[in-house]
Amino acid sequence: MARIVPEEELSEVLEPFGGADAVHTGLRRLRENREYLDENRERLKRQYPDQWIAILRRQVVAHGDTPGGVMRTVREAYEDSDGVALDLLDTEERTWIL
Repeated sequence: MARIVPEEELSEVLEPFGGADAVHTGLRRLRENREYLDENRERLKRQYPDQWIAILRRQVVAHGDTPGGVMRTVREAYEDSDGVALDLLDTEERTWIL
């Protein structure tokens, strides 16, 4: 069950992730990379159809058939991969039933 973390516990909770500043920076980078993905989705879908792509620093840095393989490539190539956006550029229309 989710709970709200009291402010006095926050630094302890965030410490394994590099602290509050690192978490904030990673989330900002993720937002920027997701925006790039959204703005360029159709072009990227034509370039990397049915592939997983990783976007870092607003550019495609890896692509492949599996999300795990793509993330391994990113982690091996980039020491600082915080905020990477990972997405499947699926060319088939899907119907979601929620």
